[in-house]
Amino acid sequence: MIDQIELENWKTHGRSTLNFVKGTNILIGQMGAGKSSILDAISFALFGTFPSIQRRRINTSEIIRNRPEQKETASVKVYFTINDDKYSVKRTLSLSGGAKAQLEKNGTYVQSQPQRVTEEVERVLKIDYDLFSKAIYSEQNGLEYFLNLRPVDRKKQIDELLGLDKFAVAQENAASVMNKIKDLAEEDDKTAKGFEVSKLKEQLDLLNSEINKIEAAKAASEESLRRNEAIARSHDADIRSLKASYQKKLRLEQEIASNRSRIDLLSKEIAKIEGAAEVDVKGIESRISQARKDAEKAKSDAKNALEAERKAQALLSNINADSSKAKKDKSDRDRLATEQKSYDKDAIKRSITEHSARISDTQKSIAHNRAMKEEGGKWIVELNKHVQKCPVCERELDEQMRGKLISDKSHALKLAEQAIKDLEAGLKDEQKRLEADNSAMNKLTVIEDKLKAYADIDALLSRLDADARKAKADHDKAKDASDAANELLSKKNEELVDLGRRLDGARRRLDMLNQKKELERSNEEKTKEHKEIKADQSAIDLLQGKLTEAVANVSRLMADLKSYQTQESDKRKQISEKSLEIARVESIYEGVRKKRFVAENLSRFRSSLQETQAVLRTRLIGSINSIMNDIWPDLYPYGDYTGIMLDATADDYILKVKTSIGGENAWQNVEAIASGGERSMGCLAMRIAFSLVLAPNLRWLILDEPTHNIDRAGLERFIKMFNEVLPRLIDQSFIITHDPILKQAYNSKVYMLTRDKGQNRETVIEEV
Repeated sequence: MIDQIELENWKTHGRSTLNFVKGTNILIGQMGAGKSSILDAISFALFGTFPSIQRRRINTSEIIRNRPEQKETASVKVYFTINDDKYSVKRTLSLSGGAKAQLEKNGTYVQSQPQRVTEEVERVLKIDYDLFSKAIYSEQNGLEYFLNLRPVDRKKQIDELLGLDKFAVAQENAASVMNKIKDLAEEDDKTAKGFEVSKLKEQLDLLNSEINKIEAAKAASEESLRRNEAIARSHDADIRSLKASYQKKLRLEQEIASNRSRIDLLSKEIAKIEGAAEVDVKGIESRISQARKDAEKAKSDAKNALEAERKAQALLSNINADSSKAKKDKSDRDRLATEQKSYDKDAIKRSITEHSARISDTQKSIAHNRAMKEEGGKWIVELNKHVQKCPVCERELDEQMRGKLISDKSHALKLAEQAIKDLEAGLKDEQKRLEADNSAMNKLTVIEDKLKAYADIDALLSRLDADARKAKADHDKAKDASDAANELLSKKNEELVDLGRRLDGARRRLDMLNQKKELERSNEEKTKEHKEIKADQSAIDLLQGKLTEAVANVSRLMADLKSYQTQESDKRKQISEKSLEIARVESIYEGVRKKRFVAENLSRFRSSLQETQAVLRTRLIGSINSIMNDIWPDLYPYGDYTGIMLDATADDYILKVKTSIGGENAWQNVEAIASGGERSMGCLAMRIAFSLVLAPNLRWLILDEPTHNIDRAGLERFIKMFNEVLPRLIDQSFIITHDPILKQAYNSKVYMLTRDKGQNRETVIEEV
């Protein structure tokens, strides 16, 4: 259901808000008052377009209000409900050409990209703009849209509306594909017959024989290559071993020279520090050990003092926090005590009792009047049924007496309805006053409960002040102890650093003496190992010549092997090509068989599509005709056309009415025999049926000036239909009209739209 629409600078509207109801909503006003623009705005909010934009009669910039002055932007916002979910969709246009949109569900953002908003609205409503504009929304002078089309266009558009056009497209595609597959099968069959498969297989056998000879020669070359590769690997290993020994000999010479240089450097460093460092390493280490113990004790004492200080600080902070909370509670208590004095509890109780009694009495009166209303309605129905006798006493009634009784009962019925309306208004007022009294009593009860909880707040504040003073003194004492412990720890750490420097000097001297001894021992071992290595460059050169000869043999054999591999690859490629050619010809024959099988299936599928389309058309048109005939007696005020139907032919959809010709009932084309008003009545019935059949989940109907061709009797029947018949079929309908007689439609929401066009004023909306 569409609940509300808000317009800003939309065509002739400045700022307009309309609330809609379930059932019929009527917008009345003269030409140019801004009626149709409201329905255009509903369509634009939901789908981002409306008929005038679709047909390019206007562009979006012309929607923005430009009289008496040009506005920069225009917006429309529609609120609607689907399956208990509340949606709002807003769209904004600007002169710069920009467009914005936003969709919300139950107050939560859903989407803001315009196209995505439209797609989400279509998903929620289960219809798109095309179905909305043809089945639900009849624009001004558009009620007879389908009648004014050429038969071929009418057939196409109604088929599209019913979703049957997809079957026709599928049939055409199936026929096209079937014929194409048949042509391909014939072409493939001719192609395959141009090859001699037996000759191709003889050529394949010859190639296999040649490749066997090449494989034998290749195997002999591979064996010779393996032998020469083994010889080359052996010579290469001997060369690597000899080179490794020679390299080791050279490395030892370098290491011996390097060690001698390091020994000289260490001797100089030892001479520099010999008199500067203490040599009693163990004595220094003993003094450092004692200094570390003293430092650890000082560190422990400082840690304990700091922990005592932190505990005292935490206790003081907790007490201060409790004191702040207690002060806030005291302030709250004083405020509540003042607020409590402003309530008169006994007066509130008396008021609750009085309002409850009046509500009970009012509800009884409403029930009494409703019973009277129901009884009066039954009397009127009975009087309308019995023309000559009283329905109660069966006394003879003349027309005057019967009319008087109906008039009296109708007057009494209206009095009962007015009494119910007045009593219900009074009941709402009493219920609001009772709700206010109950709210005041609940608030007073909460205040009294809170005041009880604050009874001991003054004593708590006094105790917390005393605790805070004691905790402050304990904290100051602990801080002094912590400062003293940290000062002692600093002195012990300085002493430990000084002893460390002295120990480092003694250790460096001993370490350099040990390094010198180790280097001298290492040089003795390396000199001995150097004398034992016999490798030289001449032995290496001799082995290198033998390796070169072996490598040359390997290269020659690899070239031979590569030649054999190339020949083998060429032959295998030819074998593969012949095999593929044979397989391709055989595949063509298989493809011809499959294509012919598919073509036969497509032919059967095309026939099935035709049958399905016919069944669906019959069912949909049957549903539409059933609904049209149900509402036709309530819509059409005369007896000459007793039925209506939409007749589906091979090339057209024809709207027909049942009439009597020569004493026999016959169906006649509406366009051939009906007047303008009768055509409008028929098209209205068709529109209602389209809406119910094609959009059953919405059950909406939007009609712009549907009565312009309907006479007085037709208008009265039209009003009766919207009062009594349409609410049973359509959940929500919107009627745009310039005819003030439609204000007689009771149980409807009626808005009157006016505008001073001479002064270019904006539209003024008044609920009737």
